[in-house]
Amino acid sequence: MLDDENYTGLYLLDRDAERTLDSNERYGWSDFYNMAYYYRDLRVSICSLYDPGQENSYYTETALSNASRAIRNAEDIINNTSRYRNRAEESVPYIDDITDKIYMFLKAYCNFTDDDITGLPEKSQTDIITLLSRRMFDDEQKN
Repeated sequence: MLDDENYTGLYLLDRDAERTLDSNERYGWSDFYNMAYYYRDLRVSICSLYDPGQENSYYTETALSNASRAIRNAEDIINNTSRYRNRAEESVPYIDDITDKIYMFLKAYCNFTDDDITGLPEKSQTDIITLLSRRMFDDEQKN
């Protein structure tokens, strides 16, 4: 599944198996599983905004909040400020790949620029909600 880049599937298997790996392996891969979760949560949250049946302000605010939390938490892992310091060396290329996928997704679906992505490490969750709103909805109003 790693070779097929099925990170969401691996996350779900890990969650369902309740992390049956021994504790050293489990914690070494925690950043990977967390990144897979945040990538999945980001995609679900943003894609739900495109669902015409979900056009109400409460739903939009919830989706934006979930997406911004996923981005903020992923940035903590990307910048190695997560609480899991013993990252398995084998997991690093997969974390990097998920990072690339997150950034491509933000550019494709949220209209983020390279400057927006470069500035993410300094942004709070509230700042990210503002950026998401501005990029996604201000552009829609111009069209």
